[in-house]
Amino acid sequence: MNTLRSPKTVDELTRYYQLRWQILRKPWGQKPGSAQDDYEQQAIHKMVINDQGEVLVVGRLEQADKYQGKFRFMAVAEQARGQGLGQQIIKALELQASQLGMKEISLNAREQAATFNASYVVLPKG
Repeated sequence: MNTLRSPKTVDELTRYYQLRWQILRKPWGQKPGSAQDDYEQQAIHKMVINDQGEVLVVGRLEQADKYQGKFRFMAVAEQARGQGLGQQIIKALELQASQLGMKEISLNAREQAATFNASYVVLPKG
């Protein structure tokens, strides 16, 4: 069974960042650690892990201004693609954004993630 939540331990956070790097930076020859930036501490992080503790999907929400946010560093492990796990992360982060008062969220994605490519999400009022 898969579990969606924020990383809870140093080990989970390490595996969270490892998947981000592996999917988003390693293919372009970038060094480990290159998938992290100065906004890590203030961002909201979500991941999906399986019963074996493997991190399958990761995503981050950062607040751009009072009413706008950004989904960043979305990554899905190859073995987890096509299962709707990325959508679960998006929905969880949308809920957090709504609770913070954000009205719009942007997400820029690579071509292989065409369903999310450069989309804007307008959150429901309430």
